[in-house]
Amino acid sequence: MRRGWRVLGVAVLVMLLPLQALGGVQLSRRPAPPARPHPVRTPPAAVELVGVTFSGKLMHRDDFSVQTLRHLQIRVAWNVRGQVQHLELVSPDGAIYQPLDTRLDAAGRASRGVVETVVPVAGTWITEHSLFGLWTVNVYLDRDHAPLTSASFLINP
Repeated sequence: MRRGWRVLGVAVLVMLLPLQALGGVQLSRRPAPPARPHPVRTPPAAVELVGVTFSGKLMHRDDFSVQTLRHLQIRVAWNVRGQVQHLELVSPDGAIYQPLDTRLDAAGRASRGVVETVVPVAGTWITEHSLFGLWTVNVYLDRDHAPLTSASFLINP
């Protein structure tokens, strides 16, 4: 009878070993510590595009028609400090349409953390020469050579 219990005990151990190797059963192991969440990184700047119609209505979007668009507001919310915000407005053919610089306040911030730049559209080179298509705004801080962020928008006829 003792031999039967021994055989049964050995059989149970032999059956548990493959389960332990697969991670199904853990014998005398401490539980793993909980995984640490990855920190959420805040981007240094965020771009919001707001179209303003001839009647003054604000359009929060990224596609506009020259039939209704008077000018475009480019709003950059900063999460870092610097001296000068530099925007490159890139036309659909890839050429820099207009560089736009804005000096930040003495503390290196924009008022309320947002810099607003107005780009006229109606009656400008854009409408006179039908510069329709996908435009890009590249945002730089100080003398950075690579943009910190970019945004694209579409101007339709």
